[in-house]
Amino acid sequence: MITQDLGRAELRWPEFRSQYEAEVCLFRLFDRLGNTDMISAWFAKLGFTEFRLREGEDAFWGFLLGNKTGIEFEASWSIRELGPIYGGFFNKLKQEAFTAYFTVTGLTDKSGKLVWVFIQGHSKLEK
Repeated sequence: MITQDLGRAELRWPEFRSQYEAEVCLFRLFDRLGNTDMISAWFAKLGFTEFRLREGEDAFWGFLLGNKTGIEFEASWSIRELGPIYGGFFNKLKQEAFTAYFTVTGLTDKSGKLVWVFIQGHSKLEK
């Protein structure tokens, strides 16, 4: 991160060589931001779209993990419109060729503590 004001944090996306590195950094940032309002504002500032919150019966991952999660949040990044944001040269080529967009999803436990962040690519073949 370049700034101490986490609401304006700018990640050095080109330095992330893998999805794993991006997920770890996002986890650290979101954990420090501390709430979904700040996370939503951060996503919007960067150009992510379709921010969604789910909890209770709407929480897909909570259901799969035995209802242990509190809130799920998710935002999308359009590779078609904005290009790849992270990864080495070959990873970016692969993303441009096969991936339409990716989502960043975060899960909190019932007390609101962040427990998981992951990135999921969505194929150009998906509707």
